Amino acid sequence: MSRDVINNPTLTLQAGSRVCLHYALTLPEGEPLISTHDREPEWLFIGDGFLPAPLERYLLGLRVGDIRSLALEGDQIFGPWQATKRLMVPIAQLSHTARPTVGQRVFFDAPEMGELTGIVITLGDQQVHVDCNHPLSGRPFRWNFEVIALEPPAQK
Repeated sequence: MSRDVINNPTLTLQAGSRVCLHYALTLPEGEPLISTHDREPEWLFIGDGFLPAPLERYLLGLRVGDIRSLALEGDQIFGPWQATKRLMVPIAQLSHTARPTVGQRVFFDAPEMGELTGIVITLGDQQVHVDCNHPLSGRPFRWNFEVIALEPPAQK
């Protein structure tokens, strides 16, 4: 695809578009959580699941050069924090070979729930207490982003 098409100011983001973004997620106090501003912007497809659907909806209709700063609630994007998503997991069930540490992200298979990921909050001899809530569930945050370039959805 030519650079002229990618930077065409009449194109708008829609489902299936490929978009290049610079973005930053920060806590209300300004503490950065993740940012692309210290590296190359990221390319992603709208609708591929990289971004949660509620975040993707904020992108629809935007054009190259658009900049937005949104104050959001984690509950509306990642769902509410739930005590039932804190699980006791046998260490032998973890996908890691080394002994986990508090604060570490771990992966494991849970009966009837499939593969889960979470953060170790306490550590025992034989099991760990894991929080499987999204880290931003129940927390406000700011999402700043700029549309750098875009490609329209592929023609079928």
